[in-house]
Amino acid sequence: MAPKRSKANNLSSSDQGYVRFLDKAKKDHYEIIRDKRVVQERSIDFPNIVTYPRMRQITEEYGWIKFNNMIGSCNISWVKELYANSYGRADDDYTSYVRGVDISYAPDVIDDIFGFRPEEHCMVMHRLAAGQTEQEFDDILHELALPGKEWYYSNTRGERLCLHAKEMETIAKAW
Repeated sequence: MAPKRSKANNLSSSDQGYVRFLDKAKKDHYEIIRDKRVVQERSIDFPNIVTYPRMRQITEEYGWIKFNNMIGSCNISWVKELYANSYGRADDDYTSYVRGVDISYAPDVIDDIFGFRPEEHCMVMHRLAAGQTEQEFDDILHELALPGKEWYYSNTRGERLCLHAKEMETIAKAW
């Protein structure tokens, strides 16, 4: 006669000796986002993308290869817990809580984990601080948009808003 199977432990992860949510508001927020879809990050398979060598070059120049290579599958319920426990915190409080562990998503922590450049070395931040010239906007339009396409402008302030994806070059859409 075969040995009897032991009963499976039917404890849910919330019964494992830790608190999933820091307060009722966060638990209520989890109930709101629980059924929402989360779009997972996707990595770029650079060795098999020979059509766009410039993408790999830019990614290497910015030091994003390590970040790209770290992207993988994740436990979506943990992601939703992270979001729920981040809800209602102060704007400068970059912490959350997942399965009994405090999680920091402060900019300097993220930069260290993924090997990103410090903000003071970021060309984008320098450009934003300095503003862009008409020539730079023309260069961006020439690089990203299909021939003959123009910027979309704000009705109220007359500022450049965006380029629509359907009007961009294929390489720009790939990003």
